[in-house]
Amino acid sequence: MKHKIKLAIVFGVEFVAIAVILVLIFFAGKKSYTVTFDLNGGTLLSGDLVQEVIQGGNATPPSAAKDGCYLHSWSASYRQITKDVVIRAVWEYESTVGINYYSEPDSNYCEIIGCFEGLRGDVYIGAYHNGKKVLGIRDGAFAGCTGIKNIYMLDGIVTIGNNVFAGCTSLESIVLPVTLAEIGSGAFAGCTALTEFIAPEALEEIGEGAFDGCTAMEKAELQEALITIGSRAFSGCTSLSEVFIPKSVMNIGADAFPDTELDIYIEIAEEDKPDGWVPGWNNGKHTLTWEYTPEPEEGEGDDVLENEAA
Repeated sequence: MKHKIKLAIVFGVEFVAIAVILVLIFFAGKKSYTVTFDLNGGTLLSGDLVQEVIQGGNATPPSAAKDGCYLHSWSASYRQITKDVVIRAVWEYESTVGINYYSEPDSNYCEIIGCFEGLRGDVYIGAYHNGKKVLGIRDGAFAGCTGIKNIYMLDGIVTIGNNVFAGCTSLESIVLPVTLAEIGSGAFAGCTALTEFIAPEALEEIGEGAFDGCTAMEKAELQEALITIGSRAFSGCTSLSEVFIPKSVMNIGADAFPDTELDIYIEIAEEDKPDGWVPGWNNGKHTLTWEYTPEPEEGEGDDVLENEAA
């Protein structure tokens, strides 16, 4: 009996040893990959931002927080890792209370249709409402809300309708989503405190009178995707001193810019001006510089200089 027990113990130890060796051999043949969690402006509460994960294994997402937001998701899967990967936190604004939404039955998206007239201070517009993607803001949704000071929008919104923020006389700044493709007529008309407009990279159209009467606007930065600048789009922006028009612009309406002295830098040659630039798009007070080449931003020309030096 004792002999049998000894044999059982010996076989048991050998089995465990063999199992351990097989496990070690299995994992020794697998690579290790680096998973980096980018908090995208958030604050780390616990966990590790950089983790080494065995091929096919899972990383453990850290706990993080961001003022005015909640963590909606991560930009990529942290499970079954097979390569080095950077995973970015996707934050969602805690949308300001008092914004009204509308969605068709069984639709997976919605639009903003209005708001509480007493909205004041900072207004946050998230990318989702009740799990549905916010794709647009309908005409006049925030018009006349004179107490709004700053507006922040997350990516997702594609269109801003007509007169959406018209008459928001306290509006000083607005963070537009990179997904925005169209700004409607009179969208920001009469926003007399708005100091700058930086077009998102996807913006294709600025409607008629979109910024008409924005007397405090000192900067209007237009991007390469822009196709249409409507008539009177920047009329009344009397604080503007210069504007750059990229070569992508095919249509400019009459009196698109203020009736004041203004330096307009144009990326194309005068003889290449599209037919869609109607007579009267500028006036005699504007100084036009054709075939203008924008200076590269800091760091953009480093590679070229290095190549030339080589």
